[in-house]
Formats: sequence, structure tokens, C-alpha cells
Amino acid sequence: MAEADSKPSVLILGGCGFVGRSIALYLLEEQLATKVCIVDKLSPVLFRLTEKEQAAITKMEFRSGNLANLEVAEKCFAGNWDIVINAAAETRYAQSQPVYKERITTLGLNCARVAVNHGCKRFIQFSSARVYKSSRAPNKETADIHPTTLMHTEYAQLEQEIAKIEGLNYVIIRTADIYGPGMSSSCPMLPRIVVAAIYKYLGESMKLLWSKGLEMNLVHITDVCRAAWLLTTSGNSGDVYNLADKGCTTQGALCEVLSQYFGIKYNFIGSLVTHAVGVEDAKDYSNEKHVGPWTDLCNLQGVNTSLTPYLDEELLTDYEVSVDGSKIEALGFQYTIPEFNLDQLKQIIEDLIARQQFPKHIPSKS
Repeated sequence: MAEADSKPSVLILGGCGFVGRSIALYLLEEQLATKVCIVDKLSPVLFRLTEKEQAAITKMEFRSGNLANLEVAEKCFAGNWDIVINAAAETRYAQSQPVYKERITTLGLNCARVAVNHGCKRFIQFSSARVYKSSRAPNKETADIHPTTLMHTEYAQLEQEIAKIEGLNYVIIRTADIYGPGMSSSCPMLPRIVVAAIYKYLGESMKLLWSKGLEMNLVHITDVCRAAWLLTTSGNSGDVYNLADKGCTTQGALCEVLSQYFGIKYNFIGSLVTHAVGVEDAKDYSNEKHVGPWTDLCNLQGVNTSLTPYLDEELLTDYEVSVDGSKIEALGFQYTIPEFNLDQLKQIIEDLIARQQFPKHIPSKS
């Protein structure tokens, strides 16, 4: 617990989203800040919050506003903030380039510039390890930047432009795919969990593109929160830190955990067949096969959910998320959740059920 006279005031941008909300809750639980204010363009009432989250929000200030608008951003920053954490961004796939530019690059630059004007002591900018070139070998922070999606192209652009802002004391965090309780529907792991549930319902073997060795590295939200807080006082301005656990998770490892939980079999069609079929056609076939049964299953269980098995084309390519997250350990950081396993999956699904987003029981259709 931090000493009362040394606790900073913290402004969390995108504070209703998965990452922002989790960090806010962490700060409150650990009593790390004198004041926490969350900013989001959407009201907390629009999110399926747990009772714990609802109680936490009553202890912080909430400000509503579209941070992509500079004038609105200025108003949302009113007051003095020692720490600003920017977790606000467009994280849904299959959006247009103008949408990503406005909701990632423009928004991020607005907030960084306003933070300087308000005397912010440290600005934390979340980015993604998907800005790196696809590689089977783990990417360090110095690896080539070669994003393959419109979203991550804007993240890379934002990183470049933030570095040019005079007077900004900042650190950039590039995360592997984040998972854990409270996951949003845009998290890459979540539709895969839904798809596995569908194959349990259908009583069929789950078929996947590419191979079991495809790198899908992960980091748990708990360690993301802890790392973000550490970097508010550690590291130098301009530093970049990857976050990725020690599990070196692959598609095969992820599917094995899903198989254990749902009691299903799975196999991979391989690179040759995937290339022959084509990712776009595979996406259309996959989504057509999954959406109907998921709707039936949720209706059967009386679940009105926003979750979907729909997999955007960007998540069906052979892009490898391979990340070396060890640099931050030189600052004394230790990953408390070293890998994704069955216990972690159980916690995620229990959380989804508590939020009335996932069926409590999955019967066999046959």
C-alpha cells in the first residue's frame, strides 16, 4: 500500500473498457491513488459490470466525452493529474482506416498534448505487440515494426507521433493478446472460446486453420495492471516495454486448454489446405457454420449475450504474435500468472456467466 502523502492522482482514459476498468479497480483495491477519474465516451451503465465493479465506480469520478475531439479532451482533463493512462482506442477489427485514425492516432495525440499542458508527470500509452513483423522468434522491443492490419498501422503511427511531443514524459506498453476476467468481445481469445462451446453443443471436432505451432502469445490482465502501475514511476521517458507471459502460447496450446474444458476434439487443416481454400472463404464458411448454433444455444439457455463466434479475417491469418516480455523484469517486475491454463479459462467463463454473457450449461444438440 502506498503512503498517503505519496499517492498520485490518476486519470484513466478509456476507463470503462477491459484494460482501463481493470486498472481502475486495481488502483482502488490496492489504495494506490489519492483520486481516480475514468473517462469514456460510453456510460458505465452500458457495460455489463459485476457488483464489485459497480461498487468501485461509485468511488471514482466519471467523465463522459469523445477524446478524439480536442476541445472535449481539454474539458475531460480539467484539474491536476500526476498520472494519465491512455487505454482508449478502437479495438474492434474490420473497421475502416478513417475510424482507426480518429479513434487511435488522433485520440492518442490529443490526450498526450493535453497531458503536457496539464503538467502530467507520466503518460502511459497502451499499444500492441501486433505492430511487429510476424515472426516465430519472440520479438523484442527493438524488432522491426511491420503491422499488417489497419488498426495496428495506426498504433505504430501513434507511437511515432507521440515521440515528437515536446515536454511529454511517456512510456509505451506493447502487449501480447490480453486475456482474463472482464474480457471484451474484441479480445482475440474470446470468439475462440465461443467457437469451442459451439463444437461442444454440436458434438463435433473443432477444425482450425494453419497449424498447432502458430504463435498466439498472451498476457493476463492482472499482470497488465501491475506493469502499468510500475511504469508510472519506473523506466525512462520514451521507453517501450513489451508485456507477454512465459507461456509462449501457441494455437495448439490454446486449443488443448479449450479441449480439456469443453471435452471436445480438435485438429488443424494445415498451411497448404488453408492457402488453397483462402482465408476469406474460410472466414465465410466458419462464421456461417457457427453463428446459427450459437444463437440457438443462447436462446435455449435464455442468455441474451453480446458475445459472438464471428472471427474477422484479420484474426484468421497466419500472423504470429510472438513476444519477448522480459525487458520489464529488469525493473523488478515479475509475472504472477506465467501461462494460460485450465484454471485461467475457468475463471474467464465463470466471469462471463456472472455477467449473463455465457450459457451456464452446454447440452449436446444430438
